[in-house]
Amino acid sequence: GTVCSSLSKRSFGQRALIVLTGAVAGALPDLDVISLWSGFDDTLGKLLGINHDGRDIYFGKYWYSHHAITHSFFASVVCSIALGLLMLFRKSNRVRFAWVYPVAFFFGYQMHLWGDTPTPGSRWEGIMYWFPSSEYIGGWGLTWWWNNYDVFLLLALCILLNWVVAIVRNWIKVSWVKYVPTLIFVACISTAVFNLLNRGDSYNYNSYERAQFQSFEQRSLDTQREILGDDLFEMMRKFDESTNLNF
Repeated sequence: GTVCSSLSKRSFGQRALIVLTGAVAGALPDLDVISLWSGFDDTLGKLLGINHDGRDIYFGKYWYSHHAITHSFFASVVCSIALGLLMLFRKSNRVRFAWVYPVAFFFGYQMHLWGDTPTPGSRWEGIMYWFPSSEYIGGWGLTWWWNNYDVFLLLALCILLNWVVAIVRNWIKVSWVKYVPTLIFVACISTAVFNLLNRGDSYNYNSYERAQFQSFEQRSLDTQREILGDDLFEMMRKFDESTNLNF
Protein backbone atom coordinates (compact mmCIF):
# COMPACT_ATOMS: atom_id res chain seq x y z
CA GLY A 1 0.00 0.00 0.00
CA THR A 2 2.71 2.49 0.88
CA VAL A 3 4.69 1.58 -2.24
CA CYS A 4 1.68 1.98 -4.54
CA SER A 5 0.73 5.27 -2.91
CA SER A 6 4.25 6.59 -3.49
CA LEU A 7 3.83 6.05 -7.24
CA SER A 8 0.64 8.12 -7.29
CA LYS A 9 0.53 11.88 -7.82
CA ARG A 10 -2.55 12.25 -5.66
CA SER A 11 -2.92 14.29 -2.49
CA PHE A 12 -1.62 13.04 0.86
CA GLY A 13 -5.16 12.16 1.96
CA GLN A 14 -5.79 10.16 -1.20
CA ARG A 15 -2.48 8.37 -0.81
CA ALA A 16 -3.52 7.48 2.75
CA LEU A 17 -6.65 5.89 1.30
CA ILE A 18 -4.48 3.82 -1.04
CA VAL A 19 -2.50 2.57 1.97
CA LEU A 20 -5.75 1.74 3.75
CA THR A 21 -6.86 -0.24 0.67
CA GLY A 22 -3.72 -2.36 0.89
CA ALA A 23 -4.20 -2.83 4.65
CA VAL A 24 -7.81 -4.01 4.27
CA ALA A 25 -6.75 -6.42 1.53
CA GLY A 26 -4.00 -7.77 3.78
CA ALA A 27 -6.55 -8.74 6.42
CA LEU A 28 -9.29 -9.98 4.08
CA PRO A 29 -8.07 -13.57 3.44
CA ASP A 30 -8.74 -14.49 7.08
CA LEU A 31 -12.41 -13.70 6.63
CA ASP A 32 -12.76 -17.49 6.44
CA VAL A 33 -12.25 -17.77 10.21
CA ILE A 34 -15.87 -16.65 10.54
CA SER A 35 -16.78 -20.36 10.76
CA LEU A 36 -15.30 -20.33 14.30
CA TRP A 37 -17.86 -17.70 15.34
CA SER A 38 -20.06 -19.21 18.03
CA GLY A 39 -23.22 -18.23 16.17
CA PHE A 40 -22.10 -19.44 12.74
CA ASP A 41 -24.00 -22.74 12.71
CA ASP A 42 -27.37 -21.20 13.50
CA THR A 43 -26.97 -18.24 11.16
CA LEU A 44 -24.72 -18.38 8.10
CA GLY A 45 -24.30 -22.15 8.29
CA LYS A 46 -28.07 -22.68 8.25
CA LEU A 47 -28.62 -19.98 5.61
CA LEU A 48 -26.07 -21.57 3.26
CA GLY A 49 -27.31 -25.09 3.95
CA ILE A 50 -23.93 -26.31 5.23
CA ASN A 51 -24.09 -29.73 6.89
CA HIS A 52 -20.86 -29.37 8.89
CA ASP A 53 -20.42 -27.41 12.07
CA GLY A 54 -18.19 -24.36 12.02
CA ARG A 55 -15.23 -26.01 13.74
CA ASP A 56 -15.21 -28.90 11.24
CA ILE A 57 -15.32 -26.37 8.42
CA TYR A 58 -12.42 -24.37 9.84
CA PHE A 59 -10.13 -27.36 10.33
CA GLY A 60 -11.37 -29.20 7.25
CA LYS A 61 -10.24 -29.16 3.64
CA TYR A 62 -13.40 -27.97 1.97
CA TRP A 63 -13.12 -25.21 -0.60
CA TYR A 64 -14.70 -22.87 1.96
CA SER A 65 -12.45 -23.93 4.88
CA HIS A 66 -9.63 -21.89 6.38
CA HIS A 67 -6.64 -21.56 4.01
CA ALA A 68 -8.89 -22.45 1.06
CA ILE A 69 -10.65 -20.17 -1.45
CA THR A 70 -10.01 -16.91 0.40
CA HIS A 71 -6.32 -17.83 0.47
CA SER A 72 -6.07 -18.19 -3.30
CA PHE A 73 -4.67 -16.26 -6.22
CA PHE A 74 -8.15 -16.55 -7.74
CA ALA A 75 -9.76 -14.64 -4.86
CA SER A 76 -7.15 -11.88 -4.97
CA VAL A 77 -7.67 -11.37 -8.71
CA VAL A 78 -11.49 -11.41 -8.54
CA CYS A 79 -11.59 -8.93 -5.64
CA SER A 80 -9.02 -6.66 -7.29
CA ILE A 81 -10.92 -6.60 -10.58
CA ALA A 82 -14.16 -5.85 -8.73
CA LEU A 83 -12.48 -2.93 -6.95
CA GLY A 84 -10.98 -1.71 -10.24
CA LEU A 85 -14.39 -1.70 -11.92
CA LEU A 86 -15.82 0.18 -8.95
CA MET A 87 -13.08 2.80 -9.19
CA LEU A 88 -13.65 3.22 -12.93
CA PHE A 89 -17.36 3.68 -12.31
CA ARG A 90 -16.81 6.25 -9.57
CA LYS A 91 -13.99 8.13 -11.31
CA SER A 92 -14.74 7.65 -14.99
CA ASN A 93 -13.19 11.03 -15.82
CA ARG A 94 -9.84 10.04 -14.26
CA VAL A 95 -9.34 6.54 -15.65
CA ARG A 96 -5.56 6.76 -15.77
CA PHE A 97 -5.37 7.02 -11.97
CA ALA A 98 -7.87 4.25 -11.17
CA TRP A 99 -5.26 1.48 -11.44
CA VAL A 100 -3.51 2.27 -8.17
CA TYR A 101 -6.31 1.07 -5.86
CA PRO A 102 -6.74 -2.45 -7.32
CA VAL A 103 -2.96 -2.85 -7.59
CA ALA A 104 -2.51 -1.88 -3.92
CA PHE A 105 -5.35 -4.24 -3.05
CA PHE A 106 -3.90 -7.12 -5.07
CA PHE A 107 -0.43 -6.92 -3.56
CA GLY A 108 -1.79 -6.32 -0.06
CA TYR A 109 -3.83 -9.50 -0.46
CA GLN A 110 -0.85 -11.38 -1.85
CA MET A 111 1.36 -10.32 1.05
CA HIS A 112 -1.00 -12.14 3.40
CA LEU A 113 -0.87 -15.31 1.28
CA TRP A 114 2.90 -15.26 0.94
CA GLY A 115 3.18 -14.63 4.66
CA ASP A 116 1.20 -17.80 5.38
CA THR A 117 3.42 -20.13 3.34
CA PRO A 118 6.39 -20.39 5.78
CA THR A 119 4.11 -21.30 8.72
CA PRO A 120 3.51 -24.93 9.82
CA GLY A 121 1.56 -27.26 7.56
CA SER A 122 -0.85 -28.18 10.37
CA ARG A 123 -4.14 -29.70 9.17
CA TRP A 124 -4.12 -27.76 5.91
CA GLU A 125 -0.54 -28.40 4.69
CA GLY A 126 -0.35 -24.86 3.37
CA ILE A 127 -2.88 -22.76 1.46
CA MET A 128 -5.09 -23.56 -1.54
CA TYR A 129 -3.25 -20.93 -3.58
CA TRP A 130 -4.17 -22.23 -7.04
CA PHE A 131 -7.90 -22.70 -6.39
CA PRO A 132 -9.96 -24.29 -8.00
CA SER A 133 -7.13 -26.83 -7.79
CA SER A 134 -7.37 -28.66 -4.45
CA GLU A 135 -3.57 -28.76 -4.11
CA TYR A 136 -2.08 -26.88 -1.17
CA ILE A 137 1.24 -25.03 -1.26
CA GLY A 138 3.38 -23.81 1.61
CA GLY A 139 3.19 -25.22 5.10
CA TRP A 140 6.98 -25.24 5.15
CA GLY A 141 7.29 -24.87 8.91
CA LEU A 142 10.09 -22.31 8.68
CA THR A 143 8.60 -20.35 11.56
CA TRP A 144 5.97 -20.64 14.26
CA TRP A 145 2.47 -19.22 13.85
CA TRP A 146 3.24 -16.11 15.87
CA ASN A 147 6.00 -14.43 17.94
CA ASN A 148 7.61 -13.29 14.68
CA TYR A 149 8.67 -10.01 16.19
CA ASP A 150 11.61 -9.56 13.80
CA VAL A 151 9.35 -9.76 10.74
CA PHE A 152 6.76 -7.52 12.41
CA LEU A 153 9.38 -4.87 13.18
CA LEU A 154 10.74 -4.95 9.63
CA LEU A 155 7.28 -4.47 8.14
CA ALA A 156 6.50 -1.71 10.63
CA LEU A 157 9.82 -0.04 9.78
CA CYS A 158 9.00 -0.25 6.07
CA ILE A 159 5.62 1.43 6.59
CA LEU A 160 7.07 4.11 8.88
CA LEU A 161 9.92 5.02 6.52
CA ASN A 162 7.61 5.08 3.54
CA TRP A 163 5.26 7.45 5.39
CA VAL A 164 8.23 9.71 6.14
CA VAL A 165 9.14 9.70 2.45
CA ALA A 166 5.51 10.49 1.58
CA ILE A 167 5.66 13.58 3.81
CA VAL A 168 9.14 14.70 2.75
CA ARG A 169 8.44 14.39 -0.98
CA ASN A 170 6.13 17.39 -0.70
CA TRP A 171 9.26 19.54 -0.25
CA ILE A 172 11.75 17.59 -2.37
CA LYS A 173 10.99 18.29 -5.99
CA VAL A 174 13.00 15.49 -7.63
CA SER A 175 11.35 12.73 -9.63
CA TRP A 176 13.36 9.81 -8.25
CA VAL A 177 12.03 10.26 -4.67
CA LYS A 178 8.86 8.34 -5.56
CA TYR A 179 10.93 5.20 -6.11
CA VAL A 180 12.54 5.28 -2.65
CA PRO A 181 9.60 3.42 -0.96
CA THR A 182 10.04 0.57 -3.45
CA LEU A 183 13.70 0.25 -2.48
CA ILE A 184 12.81 0.36 1.23
CA PHE A 185 10.17 -2.31 0.68
CA VAL A 186 12.59 -4.62 -1.16
CA ALA A 187 15.24 -4.17 1.53
CA CYS A 188 12.85 -4.88 4.43
CA ILE A 189 11.17 -7.86 2.75
CA SER A 190 14.52 -9.34 1.72
CA THR A 191 15.75 -9.09 5.31
CA ALA A 192 12.53 -10.67 6.59
CA VAL A 193 12.88 -13.57 4.13
CA PHE A 194 16.50 -14.03 5.16
CA ASN A 195 15.48 -14.21 8.82
CA LEU A 196 12.74 -16.74 8.05
CA LEU A 197 15.12 -18.96 6.10
CA ASN A 198 17.61 -18.93 8.95
CA ARG A 199 15.38 -19.89 11.88
CA GLY A 200 17.32 -23.15 12.09
CA ASP A 201 14.68 -25.71 13.10
CA SER A 202 11.49 -26.97 11.51
CA TYR A 203 8.27 -25.91 13.23
CA ASN A 204 6.10 -28.56 11.59
CA TYR A 205 4.36 -30.86 14.04
CA ASN A 206 2.77 -34.29 13.75
CA SER A 207 0.45 -34.22 16.73
CA TYR A 208 -1.83 -31.71 18.42
CA GLU A 209 -0.79 -32.24 22.01
CA ARG A 210 -0.60 -29.11 24.14
CA ALA A 211 2.92 -29.99 25.28
CA GLN A 212 4.21 -29.96 21.72
CA PHE A 213 2.57 -26.61 21.03
CA GLN A 214 4.15 -25.15 24.16
CA SER A 215 7.52 -26.53 23.11
CA PHE A 216 7.35 -24.80 19.72
CA GLU A 217 6.02 -21.64 21.36
CA GLN A 218 9.02 -21.49 23.68
CA ARG A 219 11.43 -22.28 20.86
CA SER A 220 10.04 -19.41 18.80
CA LEU A 221 10.46 -17.03 21.75
CA ASP A 222 14.03 -18.20 22.31
CA THR A 223 14.79 -17.59 18.63
CA GLN A 224 13.40 -14.07 18.86
CA ARG A 225 15.52 -13.33 21.91
CA GLU A 226 18.62 -14.42 19.98
CA ILE A 227 17.71 -12.23 17.00
CA LEU A 228 16.57 -9.09 18.84
CA GLY A 229 18.64 -9.16 22.00
CA ASP A 230 17.26 -9.09 25.53
CA ASP A 231 16.12 -5.46 25.72
CA LEU A 232 14.25 -5.27 22.41
CA PHE A 233 12.82 -8.75 22.93
CA GLU A 234 11.41 -7.85 26.35
CA MET A 235 9.89 -4.67 24.94
CA MET A 236 8.20 -6.60 22.11
CA ARG A 237 7.06 -9.30 24.50
CA LYS A 238 5.33 -6.77 26.72
CA PHE A 239 3.72 -5.17 23.68
CA ASP A 240 2.57 -8.60 22.49
CA GLU A 241 1.03 -9.49 25.84
CA SER A 242 -0.74 -6.14 26.05
CA THR A 243 -2.61 -6.72 22.77
CA ASN A 244 -5.27 -9.23 21.83
CA LEU A 245 -3.60 -10.05 18.50
CA ASN A 246 -1.22 -12.84 17.55
CA PHE A 247 1.52 -11.61 15.23
